[in-house]
Amino acid sequence: MRLMQLPHGTSGRRLHTYRRIPTSGGEGTVRELIDGVFGYAANKTILYQNNLNGYLTLFALDETILDKDFRSLSGGEKQRIVIVITLLLERTIFFLDEITAALDNRMKQQVADYFLSHEDWTVLAISHDDTWYREGVRIIPVGDS
Repeated sequence: MRLMQLPHGTSGRRLHTYRRIPTSGGEGTVRELIDGVFGYAANKTILYQNNLNGYLTLFALDETILDKDFRSLSGGEKQRIVIVITLLLERTIFFLDEITAALDNRMKQQVADYFLSHEDWTVLAISHDDTWYREGVRIIPVGDS
């Protein structure tokens, strides 16, 4: 993994910042939430439907989740839906803040493995989780602990 500085004047169009969706956010069904993200002008040209079911399967979500109210999902399901949306946006630079929070150990490993398997991506992951520790990953400790 490599850290890089964006050159002055670089468009943020291929840049995606992952943010945890608050428990109170995301009114409506999961499908409506996803359609809303891809309704923005910057995302309208992305053909996300072609990859949606593949990402749902990859992160152990049944496609019936699309018709569920987002607010009714567990914390782990919400987290995985946000990960799916993040990946559907087809970005190559990711700032991930505690992306594995609310996930079980198997899914934490799945998420870290997926993001770190793409050598053409730049990933900056902030985590208290040792799931990200592996050869070739640069760890930058912060704080006293």
